[in-house]
Amino acid sequence: MSLHLLGHREAYRPQEIPESPTDDSTPSFARVFVPTLAMTYLADLVGLWAALCWAYGGGGGCIDDETINLALGVTVPVVVPALTAGGITDRMLPGFVGSALGTMAAWMSLRAIDPESGQVFIVPAIDAAVTALVTFAFPDLGN
Repeated sequence: MSLHLLGHREAYRPQEIPESPTDDSTPSFARVFVPTLAMTYLADLVGLWAALCWAYGGGGGCIDDETINLALGVTVPVVVPALTAGGITDRMLPGFVGSALGTMAAWMSLRAIDPESGQVFIVPAIDAAVTALVTFAFPDLGN
């Protein structure tokens, strides 16, 4: 509705600004972060187990092939969080980029953390936070 003086035409047609519909299919950061955090802790445990088996040559509960242990130790901590974050948002490439950056941030944070202080348990949280942030913040990555 617009007001105008009698005898004067409207200089422009008033435009309605359409309300943007809320898109319930887009998950919130928390809906991406929480499952990614849980899966990152699991993936890092598997990766640590595989890396220890590779470094110390096997033993009870280890896979006997060093190549498989190395591959698991390197790929599981990157792939599992990426699939978790990317699968929730239907954005696989941002999930993989975020997970790679998150893994690098986690490895760099290990240099600043004293392993005996007990703060080492925050490292997977750093990985998951970066993974979820990149996945959530850059939805058009790769398009």
